[in-house]
Amino acid sequence: MLDTRRPPRRYVEGLLLWQGSAWLALAAAGLILWLLTLPGTFTPASSGAGELWRGGELVAIAIGAGLGITEVSMACRMRGAPRLLLALGLGVQGVTLGAGLVVIGISVLVAVSTLTFMA
Repeated sequence: MLDTRRPPRRYVEGLLLWQGSAWLALAAAGLILWLLTLPGTFTPASSGAGELWRGGELVAIAIGAGLGITEVSMACRMRGAPRLLLALGLGVQGVTLGAGLVVIGISVLVAVSTLTFMA
């Protein structure tokens, strides 16, 4: 017979909380590193591929932050956290999604303008 017991709820809450915190820490470190390596000025002669890559890095940071806040929100919901904390988590998810969509849009524009310029 298979043992089909569920893992203890406390274990799942802790796992979600620590894993979400790790994702948030990685996203914060990535954003700080991204900002520190940001060039001082953007010129028309700057390469389109480099700009596209920087946009991709920012999207990856936003996805990591979104994953982290989702896991922390799930852990808080399991523990019965205050509604204000859950609303804050949903707000951060919305801002992250919006910022990711803006960066994706700008990256597509840069890619299309680069391809048009090359053609």
